[in-house]
Amino acid sequence: DMKLRTGSGITYQHYRGTPLWEFGFGLSYSAFSFSWANVDAASVAAAAVASGETSLVYTVKVTNVGQRGAGVAVLGFVNGSTVAAANNDRHSGDVQQDLVSPPIRELFNFTRIWLDVNQSKTIGLGMSPEILANTDANGVQAVRAGTYTVAIGGVGRAGRVEDGAVVMPLTVHGDDAELFSMTKLRERHAKRTELA
Repeated sequence: DMKLRTGSGITYQHYRGTPLWEFGFGLSYSAFSFSWANVDAASVAAAAVASGETSLVYTVKVTNVGQRGAGVAVLGFVNGSTVAAANNDRHSGDVQQDLVSPPIRELFNFTRIWLDVNQSKTIGLGMSPEILANTDANGVQAVRAGTYTVAIGGVGRAGRVEDGAVVMPLTVHGDDAELFSMTKLRERHAKRTELA
């Protein structure tokens, strides 16, 4: 069974149980604080994201608040738990409706930095349109409307508020914006075959 959502879910993106160590878990000889430095619009159009017209960059200030210099991996996660529900409401009665379901949690970018005691650095993590896209049973990959949550952290259970991560909502509105379709791919392949 290759369905990632079967049972408790497979991989860190879909697992709903309680793991011993979550994906992104880390320890350090120091302590770090995270705060938002600059955030792009909290509400964007699906078409603008899919076309690249709107770039999603999340900028955080990371400060070493511990007793010694240390490195920290800064990880950015996104989830879209309300996307499936929003999509299902628009396509009620469609037998494929349950197949459009985003990961519970997905790493969208990361970097590693070194900070001396009391030193701060501001870093930006960009999110590509493909991260927000989900593929339905027909092979259509699209950025879908819904409410996402963006979390950036790097110590303990990275991306969790209780471990110092900063979190903010991201609302994607408008009609679904297609990125990739198997139908379009087949059409392009057929045209190439005809030309050959």
